[in-house]
Amino acid sequence: MAEEQDARVRVERRVVTLLFADLVGFTSLSERLDPEDVASIQDRYFALAHDALTDRHGRVEKYIGDAVFGAFGVPQAGGQDAADAVAAGLAVVDAVAALGTELGLATGVLQVRVGLTTGAVVVTHGPGADWRLTGDPVNTAARLQSAADPGSVLVDAPTALAVEGAFDIAPAGALELKGKADPVPAWFVRPRTGDDRPAGPGRRVALVGRTRELALLGTALDEPGPRRRLVVAPPGVGKTRLVQEFAERAGAAGRPVRYTRVPATPGSGYEPIAGLMRAGGIVAGPETARHLARGAEPGPREERAAGFLRALLDGRPLDATPEDLYASWTIVLEANAAEADAVWIIDDAHLVGPDLVGFLTHVTNRPRSPLVVCAGRPAATELIGWSGDALLHLDPVGRAGTLALLDALTGPGVLPDGVRDAVATASGGNPLFVEELVRSWVQSGTLTAAPDGWVFAGTDAVTALPLSVHAIYLGQLDGLPPEQRLLVTTGSVPGRTFPARAVPDLGIREPGESLTRLAGAGVLVGPHDDPVDSDSYTYRHGVLRDVAYASLARAERASLHLRFARWAQDREPFAGVVDLIATHLDEACRAAPSLRDRAARDALAAEAADWLERAAALHLSSSPQRAVQLLGRAVALTPDDDPELSRRLLGLAEGLRRAGAMDDAARTFARAVDAAPDDASVLVDAALGHEQAMLAGRLVRDGDGAGERGIGLLERAAERAPRPWRSRVLAALGQARYYAGDADGAARTCAEALEVARADDDAGALAVALLAWRTTRSGPDGLADRLEASTGAAAEARRDGDPETELDASRLRMVDLLEHGDGDAAAAEQATATALVHALGRPMFSWYPSMWTAMRALLAADRDAGTALEEFREQGDRWGYADAGQVHAMQLLLFAADHGVTATTLPRIEAAVADATARGGPPVRGRWSAALAYAWALAGRTADARAELDLRAADRFAAVPDDLARLHQLCLGADAAHRTGHAAAATALLPLLAPWAGHVVVLGSGAACVGAADHFLGLAAATAGRTDAAVGHLRRGIAANERLGAHGWAVRGRVALASALRGDPERAGELTRAATGAADRLGLPALIS
Repeated sequence: MAEEQDARVRVERRVVTLLFADLVGFTSLSERLDPEDVASIQDRYFALAHDALTDRHGRVEKYIGDAVFGAFGVPQAGGQDAADAVAAGLAVVDAVAALGTELGLATGVLQVRVGLTTGAVVVTHGPGADWRLTGDPVNTAARLQSAADPGSVLVDAPTALAVEGAFDIAPAGALELKGKADPVPAWFVRPRTGDDRPAGPGRRVALVGRTRELALLGTALDEPGPRRRLVVAPPGVGKTRLVQEFAERAGAAGRPVRYTRVPATPGSGYEPIAGLMRAGGIVAGPETARHLARGAEPGPREERAAGFLRALLDGRPLDATPEDLYASWTIVLEANAAEADAVWIIDDAHLVGPDLVGFLTHVTNRPRSPLVVCAGRPAATELIGWSGDALLHLDPVGRAGTLALLDALTGPGVLPDGVRDAVATASGGNPLFVEELVRSWVQSGTLTAAPDGWVFAGTDAVTALPLSVHAIYLGQLDGLPPEQRLLVTTGSVPGRTFPARAVPDLGIREPGESLTRLAGAGVLVGPHDDPVDSDSYTYRHGVLRDVAYASLARAERASLHLRFARWAQDREPFAGVVDLIATHLDEACRAAPSLRDRAARDALAAEAADWLERAAALHLSSSPQRAVQLLGRAVALTPDDDPELSRRLLGLAEGLRRAGAMDDAARTFARAVDAAPDDASVLVDAALGHEQAMLAGRLVRDGDGAGERGIGLLERAAERAPRPWRSRVLAALGQARYYAGDADGAARTCAEALEVARADDDAGALAVALLAWRTTRSGPDGLADRLEASTGAAAEARRDGDPETELDASRLRMVDLLEHGDGDAAAAEQATATALVHALGRPMFSWYPSMWTAMRALLAADRDAGTALEEFREQGDRWGYADAGQVHAMQLLLFAADHGVTATTLPRIEAAVADATARGGPPVRGRWSAALAYAWALAGRTADARAELDLRAADRFAAVPDDLARLHQLCLGADAAHRTGHAAAATALLPLLAPWAGHVVVLGSGAACVGAADHFLGLAAATAGRTDAAVGHLRRGIAANERLGAHGWAVRGRVALASALRGDPERAGELTRAATGAADRLGLPALIS
């Protein structure tokens, strides 16, 4: 890898701005002129272009015919390379036009076209000072030049974004360029003609996340000792914005504020002091010496001070020692009393010279001096030398600050949460990153202006580091001393934190001094303790680490990742180190050049896959998402003919199942069998895993053949499973057959599974078989069997030490107890199931407790149930519960029945139905039909509710699927029929509900509970005109609901019973008063409406 490179060759990756300039029409002009004249013109043109580039920190790479190819940002980035390149391009255009005039040529005869692009290239440094640039930006710059108009400068998107504040830019459209697969957006650039900047989001936003730093600066205003502060941070972290805010606050408090910037020009010396004095109104005139003498006759000291002041302000050479100059200028400050209360702001302090530092230190050591606030990049720490309370390292703004900045730039609610989170992570809290990213969105049309604000039309993927920010940080990296730059670049390989003890193994034998200096300058934080090494350092600003890493050539990255993995392999093994080794071996594989030794790459890939699998095993229980990441890479590195592939696919599928990605899990289990079709153990594991994923995800059995595929796997596994696994496979096959509609075959298969498990005395297998058998005992007559099965399964799973199966059994037992009407026992079982969820800690179960809490709150008609509903929706979304939206909508519907339909309730329910219908087709629409009718009835949309009930009554509710939600839907249909007086629908529902008399209605695994089925039977009977039956059912329903704690349903039952007994006014009145009193106590008057 890197060791194989020629020692004389160094390769790096850099973001540069490239320029192509070519004369227009010069060939035809050459035909008319003498060859010597042609050569003379060409030489003049090349000289003008050379000067235009080199005067602006660029370099001519080569001359190609009449074209000039130049680069900016190599060998060292300047931070303003794109702007320098554009300025050079415009200068070439003007110089060529002037040359044509000088030669007496007609206007337009001698012109030049210029194209520029900014992007990442590979720089190959050869012996000496030569290098070669390689990459697509080279071709793009040449193609843009060809597409430019004569006498114009045409640039690509990154260049336009980088210079839009310094030049006028005009869109040229998306251009079809030779050799480019897609159109390239381009802009014409011209010198700025006005001060108006293009409209953009939040050009001057409120300062975010700097309360502590502002307070630290504020305390310096009245300090008795030396009043000075040095604010240090890399570019874009906000040091200039911070001191600007501080200056505004100090000015508002009556302090004179003076601002200056240290120029980048070498040898600027004391020029910033001249700027500060001018800002304070200090001038050098005939009376200056007398003013310094406080009105007395000036002496030699005052005359000398006035002379030095005059020379300073005029920019003339200062012929004196620093001590004489400092003393003289101090006299000037003392004679201008306002300066003692002034605030001096000196920006770009990393460019200071030692004499300027000496004067600033001299001034601030005086008893009464201005407060001097310097702001600069980390190099200023060592240059200026202030420490302790005077030194303020500016950290990133953090996640909260980043999100606040995004809202300030675009407006609250404009960006999706996923995008906000992605930006907060990618930016590392760097405000410039965020601001430039938002500008790039505007440029690309991802963020567009609308009358009422900004509209975002992108995805989470639009958060890459803007090239403008990359170029600025590359300039900071290039500005470090060579040994420190090497350390920052090499240390980037382990990540944002690296162990100091690993650095020698990465090729830097004596890193101590560089580490100390970088930590002192605020580039690194450390040394500090870390799980991998007690002597570790962290990049204070993650963007610098990312840019440093991006500068490494692939071969060098691969070599360093491999070296770091080897270093980690010598550490004491623990989970973190295993993960570290696996990650870096994998990164070495990713970076290894594809054209190098294939055998070595294959051996490295095999080693990396092995370590990735080992690391995934450590994460599978506690963090399955991480296990999926690791195993996904292990599978990608494993050849199709490798016998390890099937096992790794099984591990990946199990990780996906535990992470809640059931559809992907099922497909991956099937892939594992395809990878090893003759391996019985793989077949058994995959078949069982496939069915578990189908069940846990409630996947559609006929969707993409998943049900048939699962049954096929289980049937093959049942034939080949060894005895300890045969019962489990049969149990899974029985469940699969049941959900495929083969109830008789399912019952026989589950009975066989029970027989085998009992014969083997296998507690785990018996628990699984009992739960499978429970599935076949659906319907009202099977409740006792279901309760017996769930109780037995929970006990057997506990005996086997299988908390996941115990949780399945416990949640089903809770449902069975609720259906039985035993509210207290169900509550106790809910607590048991919740404890198991917390103990397992797996995302696929984590939403259960909040769902059950919401169900209980609704059942009890808790006036604060809304909070529980929103908590469930948040947890469901967080943990990837695919049906969270539908379940939440159903709960919201029940909440609306208790509290009344609001302006937002019904649209949310209708939206959930529309979404479910779009994903699931007509059967899903049928499942929701009764709920829709109920929602419309609650909202007073009687005609819509009756129309829906007409459809359902016509087919006797056959469109409502026969699944775990059917009874719940039929009950809501009965309530809707009662509210709208739909006798036909009520009549159709009576025989469907009758078998459930005496039961409590529970949706799914406890998503909702609407109390006693007798209540809904009573509503249907009353609507159908069967008063006697209605009275009996309603009375039994009220009693059952009171025992259950379903207070809201008990109130509704009394209201309905009072209506049925309207022939007995006294009894009806008692019921109405009781219902009204109960509703008042609950604070829910909507219950009696």
